[in-house]
This record gives sequence, C-alpha cells and structure tokens, in this order.
Amino acid sequence: MAYTPISGTVPQYSNASNELASDHWLKFYIGITTTPLSMATDSYGTTLLAKCKLNSRGEPITSPYDNNSVFIPHINQTYRIVLYKSEVDADNNTTANAEFNVGGIAATIAPSANAADVALRNTTLLANDDYDRSPLFDSTSDFTTGAGPHVITVPSGWVPNNPDMRFYLVDSSGIVSELFPTVKTSTSYTIQNTLLSTDRLFIGDNNFRSLFDGDPLDIRTRLDVYEKADVYTKTDVYTKADVYTKTESNDNFLNESSNLSDLTDTATARTNLGVYSTTESNANFLNESSNLSDLNNTATARTNLDVYSKAESNANFLDESSNLSDLPSTATARTNLDVYSKSESNANFLNESSNLSDLTNTTTARTNLGVYGTSEVYTKTESDSTYLNESSNLSDLTNTATARTNLDVYSKAESSANFLNESSNLSDLTDTAAARTNLDVFSKAQNILVTQLTSPTRSRATFQGASNVIFSTVESASQSLSTNIGATYLSTVTLTMSNGFSAVFGAFVAVNDDLCWASVDYSSVSGNSVTCTVYSQISSKTPKVRVTVFGLA
Repeated sequence: MAYTPISGTVPQYSNASNELASDHWLKFYIGITTTPLSMATDSYGTTLLAKCKLNSRGEPITSPYDNNSVFIPHINQTYRIVLYKSEVDADNNTTANAEFNVGGIAATIAPSANAADVALRNTTLLANDDYDRSPLFDSTSDFTTGAGPHVITVPSGWVPNNPDMRFYLVDSSGIVSELFPTVKTSTSYTIQNTLLSTDRLFIGDNNFRSLFDGDPLDIRTRLDVYEKADVYTKTDVYTKADVYTKTESNDNFLNESSNLSDLTDTATARTNLGVYSTTESNANFLNESSNLSDLNNTATARTNLDVYSKAESNANFLDESSNLSDLPSTATARTNLDVYSKSESNANFLNESSNLSDLTNTTTARTNLGVYGTSEVYTKTESDSTYLNESSNLSDLTNTATARTNLDVYSKAESSANFLNESSNLSDLTDTAAARTNLDVFSKAQNILVTQLTSPTRSRATFQGASNVIFSTVESASQSLSTNIGATYLSTVTLTMSNGFSAVFGAFVAVNDDLCWASVDYSSVSGNSVTCTVYSQISSKTPKVRVTVFGLA
C-alpha cells in the first residue's frame, strides 16, 4: 500500500503548557495496537524512520542533528500516533509519559471522493455490488448539513430498500459508523442523524461485509488508490518559471531580521493582524500618566465604575464636621439608632434631682423594692411595746424562764445546783473521794504530810560542790534553801537538816522565783541528808535558788 501524508502541511506540535514541543519525539504504531509502525519521509517509502525528532519549532525532522531537515511523516495504514517528551520514552514505548497518545487514525487525510471520482477509477456501479465501489454522498451536492431528517437520493441501479443494503457515515477523522434509515424507497433513503459538512455517506451490501468481517474503513484505503488530488499530472510539475530566485524571494517575502520593517503597507498589515497603531491606541485608550484626566465623559465613567461624584457624595452622606447637624430628620435617625430624645427620656425615666418624687406609683415602687410604706411601719410607741429595748438589757422580757429555754441556758439557781462555786474552794464538792480519784491525789487520811521543820532560825546546810549555803524555815509546812550559785544547767544539791524525814517524796525548786522541778535521789536519803537534782536552765550568774522538800514526819 502506498504511503500517504498525515497532514497537508508540515505539522507543528506544542506541549501541555502550550509551548513549542522542542526536542520531543514522534512515533507511530499499527492501528490501536502497541506494535511500532515505521514512517516514510515521502509517498514512495524509500526512507523509513522508526521515530523522528522535533526541532526547536516543534516540526518533524529526518535528522536529529539537522534542525532544517523538516518533513511530513507518511503512513501506509491505519495508525496510532504518540508524541513523547524524550527519546528514552520513545525507545521504551513509555506512553504513560507522552504528551498525547491517539489511535485508530485512517491513513488517508482527505476522504473527499464522490461518485464522479469512483467513475474516474474505471469502476462500474452495479446493483447489489459491494461498497468498495459504492456511491459516496457529501454536503456539497447530495445533502444539507444540520439536524435531520435528511432524504438522500441514490444513483440508478442502487436499491436502498434492498434488505441486503447497508448504510454508513465517514467523519472527518476517517471513523466509520453504521446508519439506520427510518425510510427506504427504491430511489432514496431518509436518516434522522445530524450531519456535518465534513461528513461523507455511502451504501453497500453484504458481499463485501462478509469478506472483511468487521466495520469498513475508508473506501480509498480499501481500494489502495489515490485521490485525484494526490497524483501529479504532467501539468502539475513545476517549471523554472514557477520557482522563485533569491532576489524574487527577498522581494516577495518579509525578512525575519527586519522585524517587519520591510512591510510595504503597515496600515494594511495592522488590519490583517487586527491590532491598533500607536495613534489609534492613544485615541482609543486612556493614558496611564494622565491619571484619568483624559476621560471624555467623567459622568459616564463614574456610572460605569458605580461611584459617586463629590456633589453626589455631599448630597448623599453626612459631613463629619457637621456632627450630625445635617441629618434631614433627627426623629428618623433616633428611630434607626433606637435611642430616645430628651423629651422622651424625661417622660420615660426618673429625674435624679427629684429624689423619687416623680414616681408615678409609690406603692408599686415599694413593692418592687421590697420595702414598707409609712403605714406599714411601727411608730416608736408601737415599736417599744412590740420589741425589746437594747438599754433594758433583757429586763423587759415578759417571761425569763421561757427566754432561758429558748436560749438553752441555766438560771443562777440551776447553775448553783449544777456547778462548783469558785469561792467555795471545792468545799461544795458532793463527793471529795471521787474528786480526789478524778484528780489522782491523796487525802489527809492517807497520812501524806508536809514535813514541818522545827528550827525557826536560819542554820547552815551543806550544798554539794558549793559553800556559803543558807538553810532556813519559811512556813511551818516547808523549808526553803537560798544560795547564790554559778550558772549551770544541771546541779545536784545535798541538803542536811536538823531533823530527819521518815520518808522523802519530792522537792519543789524555784530559780529566781520561777518554779521548776527537782528529783529526789532516794538512794541517797540518809538521816538528815537529802540529795536533790535540779533541772533548770539557769541564765543568771548568781541566781536565787529555793528548794522545798516534802516528806513524812
């Protein structure tokens, strides 16, 4: 099968960012498969390429090292086209990284044949023939474009209502789909499909369908023939006069380096490009430096911007310096603010200076405050007869017994009967034995006596570790010993008396008249000699020490 170009001009590709696909790679595959398909550099298929590189302009080139070796890829069958971002992806067939991947494209690019073309190929239209040679119908002569229904009239010899007849549509991409006419007569058929100007219609029978077992492809592809436009005639060959010289090219074409300065008519060029000249731009557009001073109608501009002029702002808004004096209606303003006027405040609220004299209902006020009125409060006489007088000190109680009961206290008589009298010095104890037991002390009957010393005058006693000890009798029941000793914390005193004790129970010690205590060493009691250990923090250098010894006479 001959090779046909994929485009009527050199294709130029872009990437997903709408940039020229420079250094991308183009590769083809058979139909909708992943089997690589070589491309030809021309219709003869002399040179075949497995892939081709795109130059800096996104155009296919035959040599990856020659940016100007531009060509149109030619394919000889239905193909898949894939644009890869790198040669590695193209070699590995990594379609997942491709810019695009499109399959099932017919090899021919211009399916425009009609019935006249079929006749030129020396084919004969016969009834019940296969649709290799079936008539084609296009919008230029056989049907109108747009929504159906469309009534298609067929050439003589074709019978649309033949049960073996099939109807097909070929779109601009070469995709074939079957049609289902709603009406079929001996000369025409009617379809409801919407038709485009690029659509082609044809009919055929079951003979060809049985041979190819599937949907038909484009007719020219099945017949392996060229369209008339694809074949050069003698007159189509260019003569010398048809080719430009360098001088003619320079005269007829713009030079890239001139940057459009070689245009013969810049006004026409701007019109063709659809752009304004600088003069037209200045006339049609605002100048940034003019800061809107070049507006031809400021009122219209404000309307378009939906803004107020100064006069409109002054008319529509309050002036800050006026301090609300420019309000058109103060009453409405107070309503909108939900505030009272002075007169409304005076009518609705109590005046501080009136001191509640402006109350509308004093009874309700007292109720709301929870206070009594003058009629509800006692007079002095009523209060005096109703309440106790502070100065009477409860002497105005009507019933003291009831009062004591309410206070839960005893009367004097009850207290005297229930408690010991301080002045009685425990003589009012009802049970002294029980009292002594409770106090854990001896009675007189238990023969615990305080030793009475017989000598009424001062005499010498022996104080262990010290001299100049004074021994004297203080009361008939006690003996005291006073001396000046050095400061000490622990001191042992040995006392010798004129008469002995039958038993010594203990000793009281006073240091500088502060009572402390001493213990009697019972093992050292011998005759008139008693040894006591004094426990006292003696802070004075010459303290006064008084020892009183107790024992049995």
